[in-house]
Amino acid sequence: MPRSFLLAAAMLGVWIGAGIHPAAALILIPEATPVGTAVDTITLNGSYTAPLPTPLAQPFAAQNFVLTFSLPAELTTSFVSPYPGFAVSGIAGSYSNNGQTETFSNQLAIFSSNTNGGGLSVDITGLLVPTDFFDLSTQTGAPLYTVQTGGPVSPLYTLTVGSFTFTGSATYGVDPGFTGSGSVQTAAPEPAGLALLLPALAGLGLLRRSRRSPATAPA
Repeated sequence: MPRSFLLAAAMLGVWIGAGIHPAAALILIPEATPVGTAVDTITLNGSYTAPLPTPLAQPFAAQNFVLTFSLPAELTTSFVSPYPGFAVSGIAGSYSNNGQTETFSNQLAIFSSNTNGGGLSVDITGLLVPTDFFDLSTQTGAPLYTVQTGGPVSPLYTLTVGSFTFTGSATYGVDPGFTGSGSVQTAAPEPAGLALLLPALAGLGLLRRSRRSPATAPA
């Protein structure tokens, strides 16, 4: 069984606590498969609310935090369980708090949809020490991934570019709530994409030069 399925099942209690899924049972969450190589970047600018641990220490050394990570712009998944969502494995990014930034890779994000909008849970192991576990569970006004094409078995999802607000809670020995705003931005074109653009840009440059060159009188 894939690692993401096991972690997703283990984290279902977070969603149950948030009222996203009423069933008090572990349910396997399907893993999504990226479509293409395009990636987008999610940035969560949050502010922890009470209660915070005393004395404050990382990762809660300050109320404000920033979580940034990349996700596939498009993906597909099969609904093999009653859980209304999917897991995305292999995510990489960074977490900043009180001037300290920690990077991570090969982690898990869980997306869901519900009557109140959408949900996103980011599970990070080894954030500060090799054996720790840090989780941010958010509630958004609308699902971040929207269905574009396909049937009920393997629909195509696209990550919605734009800004959004969220609320949620964090888990790292304590469970402080937080609120904040986030955004989804399209990443810069990859080198292969830039290579395809260069001939078109060169053509435009030649056309502009020809228009600027003065006319030559016939001999």
